[in-house]
Amino acid sequence: MEFRELTSSLVTFWGSGCAEHILTGAENTSFIRRRNNWINANIPLRLSGLLMIDWGKIVGFTIELPVEYAPLPLFGKNLATILCYWTQPAISTSNHKNMLLEQTVERLERKSYSGAVVICSNNLDIPIWESLGFETVGELEMLGSANKVMFLNFSDGSLPSFQRPKPLPSPHQRKLALDLFCPAYCPLGGLLMSKVIKQSPDFARQAELRIHDTSSREVVIRSGRVIGAYLNGKNITTKVLQNVPIIKIISDFGS
Repeated sequence: MEFRELTSSLVTFWGSGCAEHILTGAENTSFIRRRNNWINANIPLRLSGLLMIDWGKIVGFTIELPVEYAPLPLFGKNLATILCYWTQPAISTSNHKNMLLEQTVERLERKSYSGAVVICSNNLDIPIWESLGFETVGELEMLGSANKVMFLNFSDGSLPSFQRPKPLPSPHQRKLALDLFCPAYCPLGGLLMSKVIKQSPDFARQAELRIHDTSSREVVIRSGRVIGAYLNGKNITTKVLQNVPIIKIISDFGS
């Protein structure tokens, strides 16, 4: 197993990564293009990453950004955010994930950050982060559920603070508004967008669709949201991902 720092030259070599298990066909191709463009645009903002390579294939990765540039509703001083991490399902329960995350933490400490923050969407990973010294300091809503925010202090790092979700604007042209928050760097955002866009002709007369590109920190801070679907402010993300027809969600809304 080999570990290599993410560089512009390696972005093209990366391929679909975690998206290959989530998206298919044209959706996957579109995601790769959006993700690569986003990564290259953020490298000057100190975006970093670590690729885990086995026999020439990327089988795991992490992506990090300073908290002041990260598209997350978090604030802090000299903190690194581990924006996303992934290992191939076949090795996710092995020591390889531990090795990847341990190397990531060691790298960030060498980069002179005061601390590191990660949003843990998988409860099974919490013991791994805890074994590396992380502690739970709060929760953020992502993909329709509460995710643990975990923090590791390297040297005199202060706890991160949070931007809570703000009320969404009222619809302008319809009685209902479907707000879709999707980051370009995340295949789950692409999956959520695909499910909604495909159904948009069915609900166009009932609800106006508003898409927010949360690859931008400004958009995230303005709304306090990262990824999800909301009908007049009500979180419907889980239902959309479970393939409940949006027209049915609208029909049941308020009942």
